[in-house]
Amino acid sequence: MTLTEIENQLPNGLHDARLNSFNVNLTSNTLILEVDADRAQHPHARRFDPYPVRITITGLCYFKLDPPDVLNGYTVSGPSWINAGDDVVAAGLADADVVSKLPKGAFVHWIYLNDWIAFMVIGAMDAQIQRLD
Repeated sequence: MTLTEIENQLPNGLHDARLNSFNVNLTSNTLILEVDADRAQHPHARRFDPYPVRITITGLCYFKLDPPDVLNGYTVSGPSWINAGDDVVAAGLADADVVSKLPKGAFVHWIYLNDWIAFMVIGAMDAQIQRLD
C-alpha cells in the first residue's frame, strides 16, 4: 500500500491532520508516524474530530526532512498540523533524477509540517495503517 492509498482511506486524507511523532529506524528502514487524522465530515466547518492512527512505512529508501524554520515562527508546543501529497517533483521537493533511481515499485510522498514550516519527503516500498482508538 502507498501513502496515497492510505490517504484515500481517511475521510480527509492527511489534510489538517496532527503529527504527534515520527520515528525513523535506520536499521530496519522503517518510519513510524503517529497521527491524529481528521474524520470530520465537513472539514470547512473547522471542527477537528481526531482519529488516532499509526502509519508504518517499510522499505524506506529515501527520507529527507527540512530543518525547522527557527527564523519564522517554529514552535514545539505540541503536535504539528500537516498536509500531504505525492507530487514531489512538481512541488519542487525532489529532483526527478533522484526519484527515478528509487527501487522499482517505490512510492514517494511529501508531508508538510506547518508548525515547523518544513517538508518531509518519504520514498518507500510499503505503508500500513493501524487505528489507535
